[in-house]
Amino acid sequence: MNYPSSPAPPTSCPTGRVGSTLRLSGQLPLKDGELLGQAVVGRDMELETARELARHAALNCLAAAVRAVGDLGRIRVVQMPVLVASTPDFGRQSQVANSASELLIEVLRCGAERTRSLWSLRRAGRSQVRSRAWSKRRGARRCGCP
Repeated sequence: MNYPSSPAPPTSCPTGRVGSTLRLSGQLPLKDGELLGQAVVGRDMELETARELARHAALNCLAAAVRAVGDLGRIRVVQMPVLVASTPDFGRQSQVANSASELLIEVLRCGAERTRSLWSLRRAGRSQVRSRAWSKRRGARRCGCP
């Protein structure tokens, strides 16, 4: 699989290790250094567009993890927070986050052995969908799958 490049902002480090755990900085839906979308879901962006952006942000998380550990087989996701900027009346944030979870299941070929947190940023300003904070454990099978 070809993973996108996801350069870190100059003020942060894309990954950090503590023992056998790898933590990733927040990932935006970037492709070739360009932000694919930035809007408030329910006002400036449709649900399907937000789902695609969340999926791409999750792919960037996987790409950063693979660059850090060298092998997809060494990655086990244990937590995935997803942030979604939406209008106060938009109630389908979980459907946006589901697309990131679906990507993990598709790529890592596993079920939902991780926790997922969802934050809805209810605001009027511009923002974006992001995924972040992934972990891996050395020697672990992908997603703990048998």
